[in-house]
Amino acid sequence: MRRSTTLLRLTLATLTASCGGGGDLLLPGSAEPAAVSLLQGADQNGRVGEALPQPLVAAVTDATGRPIDGATLVFVLTDPAPGAAVTPDTIRTDANGQATANVVLGTRPGVQRGAVLALGGSGSPVAQVPFTLTALSEDAATLAPVSGMDQSAPVGSPLPSPLVVSVTDPFGNPIEGVTVSWAADGGGTVTAPTTTTGADGITSVERILGPTAGVQRTLASVDGLVGSPVTFVDTATAGAASGVRIVAGNGQAAPAGSRLPTTLVVEVRDATGNAVPGVAVAWVIGTGGGSAAPTTSTTDANGQAGTVWTLGPAPGPNTLSAVVSGIGVAAFSATATAGSAARLSIVTQPPSTATIGVPLATAPAVQLLDAGGNAVRQGGVVIQVAIGSGGGTLSGTTSQPTDDNGVASFPGLAIQGSAGDRTLRFTGSGIAAVASQPIAVAAAPTPKLALAQQPSAAAVAGTPFAQQPVIQLENGSGGALAQAGVAVTVAIASGGPALTGTTTVPTDALGRASFTDLGISGDPGTRTLAFSASGFDGVTSAGVDVAAPPPGPPDAVQSSVSVSPSTITVGQSSTITVLVRDASGTALAGQSVQVTATGDSTTVSDNPGITGADGKVSFQLSSTSAGDKTVTAAAGGVALGQPQTITVTDAPTTGSASEPSP
Repeated sequence: MRRSTTLLRLTLATLTASCGGGGDLLLPGSAEPAAVSLLQGADQNGRVGEALPQPLVAAVTDATGRPIDGATLVFVLTDPAPGAAVTPDTIRTDANGQATANVVLGTRPGVQRGAVLALGGSGSPVAQVPFTLTALSEDAATLAPVSGMDQSAPVGSPLPSPLVVSVTDPFGNPIEGVTVSWAADGGGTVTAPTTTTGADGITSVERILGPTAGVQRTLASVDGLVGSPVTFVDTATAGAASGVRIVAGNGQAAPAGSRLPTTLVVEVRDATGNAVPGVAVAWVIGTGGGSAAPTTSTTDANGQAGTVWTLGPAPGPNTLSAVVSGIGVAAFSATATAGSAARLSIVTQPPSTATIGVPLATAPAVQLLDAGGNAVRQGGVVIQVAIGSGGGTLSGTTSQPTDDNGVASFPGLAIQGSAGDRTLRFTGSGIAAVASQPIAVAAAPTPKLALAQQPSAAAVAGTPFAQQPVIQLENGSGGALAQAGVAVTVAIASGGPALTGTTTVPTDALGRASFTDLGISGDPGTRTLAFSASGFDGVTSAGVDVAAPPPGPPDAVQSSVSVSPSTITVGQSSTITVLVRDASGTALAGQSVQVTATGDSTTVSDNPGITGADGKVSFQLSSTSAGDKTVTAAAGGVALGQPQTITVTDAPTTGSASEPSP
């Protein structure tokens, strides 16, 4: 273009010279334009929305071909695109008959046409020349979805419509040849990892959903473009139902004719394990009778459906099937138990004979029954036993809960009182009572306590015995009596003052009461212990020699340091008295005490010293220099009491003797 412009200028110059240096130019308005031509700028290319690199340059001549100065030219875009402009659009020619205008292309790509019009004296066009410009698209700027959003299809299948995106420039013009990357998120695939936009700026892929029901996404991306990545959000629905399984409610037990506490729940899924909603489930009663409510239900969003099962009227196994037509069956089972406990039955009678105070040789046991006589296998029902007839009382555990089979057993029972016939009566809240067979009860020799193990022969006051006493129950003939729960109590028999530790212990299953932490407090001396239990002759231990506890170490708080006097003169002495006690305040004899005094020229006599029976030891402090002396004392590595201060002053000066009177 620069070369063409130069040639045009040379041509104009040549013409001007041949015409006598411009003498042939017409004055404004001196001639009508006869022709208009474009010297520069026709057939240019440029970006949409941008100014052309070269302006349009037009020339006007009259009928003889001479340039016209001051002619009016109008630059017109005959099919303007949005945003197109010519500046100026109307202009007068210069002395060379030429005029220049700048063009900004519209935002629509493609050919944009126009013309340059020369106006005559009447203001109407008398000559024109057309021109053609080409607007080229801008670079790709935006990636946007076109269609395919928010679709749904069964898992593993393609979406019904392709996923479509467009690439445009800043003015919305389609851009051809742009590579778009595609990625499946959440399972599944796309038909191509990349595609390229066509002339319409559009490209697409097919989306095959993954095997998991729910939201699945597809990403379309082009680096650097606004809107990238475009995310298509689609829904994978469950496939066809392929199986049914039990979720909850299987294997329950409840009284016959009652409703099971847990709802029966099944779950329907497709071949890849996704929950399938909207599937009909029929609940069909099998063995044992009973009913289901509802008898049909539909799976929810989680693929689950449920019903409430009421068992049949008789104890025993019950069955129910959850049927999904054409898919499968899930079988439930339950156990109908006996009804509520209404009465008792003795399954183990007590022995026909017994001895007063001696546990029954056979532990009686009772069974819960319902009104129809069926065994009620219910645990935790409390049953009581008492003397039914004949008087007296029962010892041992007289209240027992039933076990899981509905049985309550009473080991260790013993009949107290006089000899004679007895019956036992078993009762429970809201349950009809039952009485045992008669028991012939005989008197027993007086039982007694025996020392199976003596306490320690020697002990320290306030300290548990190294060997603790053990008491054995014995019958009247001296044999061991295996009776649990007899309370054995111990007390000081002689010597006083008191026992420490647990003084009452029950016997175990062997009839033994084992003490664990007994001790004796008080002054040294010999003690004996007396053991007793209700209904048994007591027993007294051998003597226990109790010694005083050893003293403890020196205690800083209980010990003290004192000085007297607290002020002395040089050459005098002050007495330091140290009292050593343990934490209980007991004076400690035989303790080595070290005294320390600060200050120069200070002497402490007999240092260290040993405490006497009263826990005291004394020292003498003197000094040849005045000042405050801080006194501290220690014994056994313990600083004793509070530091004391002794003030030493200089001795008074003796005045000179008076001269005798004349």
